[in-house]
Amino acid sequence: MRRTVWLLVLSACLAAAMIGPWLVTPAGGGQSKPAHPVRRVITYTAWNGSTRQAVLLLPAGYTPARAGRLPLIISPHGRGMSDRSIASCWGCLPTLDHFAVVCPAGEGVRLPNYSWAAPGQIADLARMPEIVERAVPWVRIDARRVYAVGPSMGGQEALVLAAEYPDRIAAAASIDGLADLTTRFYEMPRSHRTGRHIMHDMVVECGGTPARRPLAYALRSPLSYAANLAFDRVPIELWWSRCDQVVVDQASHQSGLLYRVIKRLNPAAPVRQIVTDEPHCAAFCPGIALGRVVTFLRPNGRWRHVPARPPRDWLLRSGSSCASFWRYRFRTTDPLHGFWEVRRTATREIVVQTPVPMTLTLPCSATRHFARVMIGRALHRETVRDGSIHLALPPGRRRLLVL
Repeated sequence: MRRTVWLLVLSACLAAAMIGPWLVTPAGGGQSKPAHPVRRVITYTAWNGSTRQAVLLLPAGYTPARAGRLPLIISPHGRGMSDRSIASCWGCLPTLDHFAVVCPAGEGVRLPNYSWAAPGQIADLARMPEIVERAVPWVRIDARRVYAVGPSMGGQEALVLAAEYPDRIAAAASIDGLADLTTRFYEMPRSHRTGRHIMHDMVVECGGTPARRPLAYALRSPLSYAANLAFDRVPIELWWSRCDQVVVDQASHQSGLLYRVIKRLNPAAPVRQIVTDEPHCAAFCPGIALGRVVTFLRPNGRWRHVPARPPRDWLLRSGSSCASFWRYRFRTTDPLHGFWEVRRTATREIVVQTPVPMTLTLPCSATRHFARVMIGRALHRETVRDGSIHLALPPGRRRLLVL
């Protein structure tokens, strides 16, 4: 009996020693509360060479002596917010669930704070794990447990990031985010707290109106990447409000529409929607959305992770001149004026549709120094280098079969 009591006491002491750094006791006594995360301001070089800052949140008690690998949530801010203000929205959650959050200031093409999912901004977001580890060398990020969560414009960027980098983002959540930037532009006069001055900012950032620069708006719209989100198996959570007076018509033109399009393309896609009656972005706080979002990112207490290989049937649609996807590499040789699309339809078969010439690097498991590749109806013999083959394709639609 005495031995059992001592074992219980010892277990309690060990538990207290483990969770002690994460808890603080109120001055008047009572129940302990989780400590606020440690906040650090770091700097990074944006895609255009400018120096920008980001707020990094680390769980309380995470020190160089106790620096295990952390899950990382990339949290781009909404329009009118800043990196500091969005960092404050996370409250004590990083300490409670032991993860890191990075909130970058962002960088658009012409406006620093109104990036609206500019291609360079999305590329910067994808580099955030490396940026964090370079800025704070003793912080270690688990590259297989990286997530994207944002409100409004930040939700738009989180979805585009997940669509373009499914090999780096394990899951994503958008709270009252945009899905179609073109529709958003024309609905701005009806939006609360926005108007023609915000339309002017969008024209400046995108280089013109949607009528004059349709591709610039399409490249920044998650709706353009609905097929990626439908087939690349990245779990997505869409929060939107019936009472949103800022991003109006969420059900018919924005997040509600995106959800229906994804499910129509692939009913088995891991996407779900949560509909509220909250004002715009009011749900972006620990008490409403963020606590449930973290539960979505770590169901049953286990964080989702990026799979080691792409799903069996995947699709990548992009307007970037260079893209990578696990061991696949795609590069266009001429300026792009539209989207290109690559889809794997069978184990050794992919279909490529591109408006300009493209070079491809495809993984190949052939044990010989060459591989036979059927391009259309023509049989080619290609050299295998470092487990990959390199192909050059003209514009048009081609079916590739690695034999």
